[in-house]
Amino acid sequence: MTFSADDATRVARAAVIAGWSIGVVSPHELMATRDGDPVGCPRVVRCRKKGGSWVLWLYESGDDVSGEGVVVGEVTGGARDCGRALRDVLAGLGHDEDYS
Repeated sequence: MTFSADDATRVARAAVIAGWSIGVVSPHELMATRDGDPVGCPRVVRCRKKGGSWVLWLYESGDDVSGEGVVVGEVTGGARDCGRALRDVLAGLGHDEDYS
């Protein structure tokens, strides 16, 4: 399945949730950030397209986002469905839960 930048934008728009900033890095990657502690060290969720799904990695405040994060989910479906599922995951990560 070919996935375009427009599709990635649709996923990002459907995932919008208060407290998180979501952006398109490439047609195959999204990044969501939320203020962390200490200030200036955000929590980051990288969403990468893998086959027919998006795999979600969490990086806690201060983690090196160029490495592997903790897998916190995988979402599948059309762009809007993936965006809604991503929004649900981000809502759960809005709290200080331990995913390690």
